[in-house]
Amino acid sequence: MSHQRTISTVALIALVLSALLLASCASEASDEQCWNNSLSGTCPRGMVNDPAPGNCRNYVDLNNDSFCDRSQPATIPG
Repeated sequence: MSHQRTISTVALIALVLSALLLASCASEASDEQCWNNSLSGTCPRGMVNDPAPGNCRNYVDLNNDSFCDRSQPATIPG
């Protein structure tokens, strides 16, 4: 597979996943929960439950639980 085709495939997969995320956000309980879930699992260092103040400049804590939202697993609305 050529390098260009690989990049196109990855971009398409990212686009599809983004569309699915937006669709799921429309049905979730709150905008805040949706935003937190959109950040979930996006830690560039692959960390899980990174405590404050965080290990990089990308630290975000919108729900004030002292863990980086990017490093937390998504919550499933109940």
